[in-house]
Amino acid sequence: MKVRMQTGNLTGRAGAASAAKGVQLSLNGAAREVASLYRGVLSAATGAGVIIGAYFAFYSTTKRFLRQRTSLGEGQMAFVSGGVAAVGSGVVKVPIAVCIRSVQAGVYPNVVAAARSITGAAGFSGLFTGFLPTIMEDVPDMAVKFAVYETLRCVHARVSDGRQPSTLEDLLMGGSAGAAAAAATTPLDVVKTRMMCSASTRPTFAAAVRGVAAEGQGARAFFRGVGPRALSNGLNSAVFFCFFEAIRRVLLQRQAEAAAAAAAAAGGAAAGAGKQLRGASRRRGAEPVVQQQQQQQQQQLAQLQADLAEQGGARRQRLARSKQQQQQQRSQVGWGAGGSGVAGGGAAACLSLALPVGRSVRWW
Repeated sequence: MKVRMQTGNLTGRAGAASAAKGVQLSLNGAAREVASLYRGVLSAATGAGVIIGAYFAFYSTTKRFLRQRTSLGEGQMAFVSGGVAAVGSGVVKVPIAVCIRSVQAGVYPNVVAAARSITGAAGFSGLFTGFLPTIMEDVPDMAVKFAVYETLRCVHARVSDGRQPSTLEDLLMGGSAGAAAAAATTPLDVVKTRMMCSASTRPTFAAAVRGVAAEGQGARAFFRGVGPRALSNGLNSAVFFCFFEAIRRVLLQRQAEAAAAAAAAAGGAAAGAGKQLRGASRRRGAEPVVQQQQQQQQQQLAQLQADLAEQGGARRQRLARSKQQQQQQRSQVGWGAGGSGVAGGGAAACLSLALPVGRSVRWW
């Protein structure tokens, strides 16, 4: 409906007034008109998935970079990241949107025919018709949308003392952010739609602006379809941010679980290290006791060696005294025999040649 209103008399089928006011239709034509509102719905759904994936790839990367390198607030980071993501995803979005809007405006029956006809008439660059107004529209649209949404979340956190918003609150905040951003960027969307629906003629941005202004409605012509656009983007953004928050909660929960597991592993490693340190301290505490025991054993061994040496010395002394006494006894016996006369001395001398000295001497 928005595309029909914004194209005006461009296709020669349904003007802006008939689309906006909903003119009376016959019963047979009503069914066909309602069915035409869903023209290109499968292509739009498929293209939306690709576009959103490309957008969030740029958005998350930019926001992570800004969080690490700058000190911007959440709203400011969301504004900048949304703008950068709009420029990056525009390379994917514009060719898809050119084909889809041409089908929705009734110019071509399907996206394949639209892509074939546009590239045949204007070349591959024809698929990028409206790239400039798309960037001029999407950059403020996404920037304002995410900035408003993040700001509303911060306000909700302050009002509710940090409570997580419910699903209904996410829907309301997302819808409000999407509707506000859509209403603010409607003039650029009107010009972009005019260019995309006539892509085969290679229109320029200035020519599209002049064409809208030439309708004689003034500034009102640039806000044609603002109601359906705000409603559509509001509903779209409400569902989008609801799923966005659900996915973000899951990712944050997984990150928290991973952090808890890492902390538990680190705690286990620290406990193991603590056990090793306590074991080492016990061993260090036992070392003085072992050293003291070794010293006592060495002292006992030294005392034993000293005792043995002392006993050996006493035994040697006793042996020496015994030998000395024997020598004294021998000398006394010899002197007594020698004093008995010459005959006795001669007899002793003769007998000493035949008898052994020792007990025989005593007997003699």
